[in-house]
Amino acid sequence: MEWITQSGARCVGTLSLLLLLRGVAGAAPPTDVSQLDLTTARRTVTATGLEVEVFPSLGHGNGTGILVGPRFVRFIGENLFIGGGAFVGPLVGRTSQTGSLGYGGFIGGWEVRAAEALSFDLQLLIGGGGGTPAAGDQAAGFVLEPKLAINWSPSGKGLRLGLTGGYLFTPGSPSLSGFVVGLKLEFKAFSLSWAV
Repeated sequence: MEWITQSGARCVGTLSLLLLLRGVAGAAPPTDVSQLDLTTARRTVTATGLEVEVFPSLGHGNGTGILVGPRFVRFIGENLFIGGGAFVGPLVGRTSQTGSLGYGGFIGGWEVRAAEALSFDLQLLIGGGGGTPAAGDQAAGFVLEPKLAINWSPSGKGLRLGLTGGYLFTPGSPSLSGFVVGLKLEFKAFSLSWAV
C-alpha cells in the first residue's frame, strides 16, 4: 500500500512539473515576423554534407583507401567559406597487412557559381591524421589536402551533388599520401537571425 502511495505522489509531482513547464513555455508572446526589419538581419549560409573518398593508388604497396566522413562549412562572405571535415576508412588490396586511414582538420575555400545549378569550389584542408602505413613510415602526423569540386544542384538550390579531386599530402608518411577522388552529397542552407 505504501508503494502505491509513493508511486501516486511521484506521478502527481511529475505531472505538475510538466504542466508548469508547459505554462511557462506557452507564456511567451508569439513573434510577428512581418514586423522585423530585413536590413538588420544577420545572414548565414552553411553547407553540411557527407563525402566518400577513394585513394586509388597509395604509395609503397598500400593499396586503395576508401574513406567516408562528414564536412561542415560556413560562408563568411559571398564566396569564401571556412569549416571542418574528417574522414576514416579501410585500406584494401594490400599484400602484406590490413589497415586503415583517418584524417581531419580545418577547411578553407572559395566557391564560384557558373550557373544557377552549377558551381565550382577550391578548398584546402589542414590538419592531422594517421593510419597503418608501410613499414618504416610514421603512423600519424600533419596532413594537407588541396581539392577541387564540381557541384551540381538538381533543383537549383538546397541539395547538391559534387565530384571532387585532389591530393592528400602526409609529409611524415609518404605511403599514406596520394591522389584522391570523391563524391559528396551536401545541403546548402540560408538563414536569417536577429539580435534579441
